[in-house]
Amino acid sequence: MTYDDIKQKLILAGKILVAEGQDDFYPRPLFRLRLPDNPSRFFMKPHSVGLDELTMENILTIDLDGQCRGGHVAAP
Repeated sequence: MTYDDIKQKLILAGKILVAEGQDDFYPRPLFRLRLPDNPSRFFMKPHSVGLDELTMENILTIDLDGQCRGGHVAAP
């Protein structure tokens, strides 16, 4: 499974949660997936992005210290 495959699963999971009425604010989910080849990093939904707004470009890569190691969120 590639990183793009993993991100696509994260995007799909967000769409499913929104369709089931489990959007960002009730309850606010922590949405992340650990990287299988690097367990010290994971893909994560940015705080300022809704579950239905996830894209390949705005999913962040975070390390165990909470530092962003990839991705970015465009300023509003």
